[in-house]
Amino acid sequence: MGFDQGGPPAPDDVDRVESLLASVTELVHSLSRLTGQLEREVTRVLADPGRPERLGPADAGTVVALEDEVAHLRMALESRSLIERAKGMIMARWECDEETAFKLLVARSRNERRKVRDVAADLAASGPGSLEGFVGAPSLHLILPGQQERDQSPNQ
Repeated sequence: MGFDQGGPPAPDDVDRVESLLASVTELVHSLSRLTGQLEREVTRVLADPGRPERLGPADAGTVVALEDEVAHLRMALESRSLIERAKGMIMARWECDEETAFKLLVARSRNERRKVRDVAADLAASGPGSLEGFVGAPSLHLILPGQQERDQSPNQ
């Protein structure tokens, strides 16, 4: 991939990132609909007065486990969406692939001793201008080969 330091991303790169973001958004919406459908079905089944057996003490643990699983799935879905948005922003800014963008997020997470989800949430909330903070990360030169030479070139 090309690397035009300081210039706008190539139209093909922008199209690719927009396509990836659209796919992720569609996936998130699908998972959200399925989670809602699952909740409605479980609630309907558990509340059905025609159900042959009533909930007993043994069923309470199952209900709690299902509620915990739904909460966990919601958090995972939200985290995934944030991470995908942050990766898309990084891919557009540095014209890198998805794997490299994720490596940058992980490196930043380790450097700051924070969860990847939290780093991605901050990045997504503050917008593309906040990406300039990644330039100073020591890991940038390890993850994006040739970055150090570009940073030190006199043409900037």
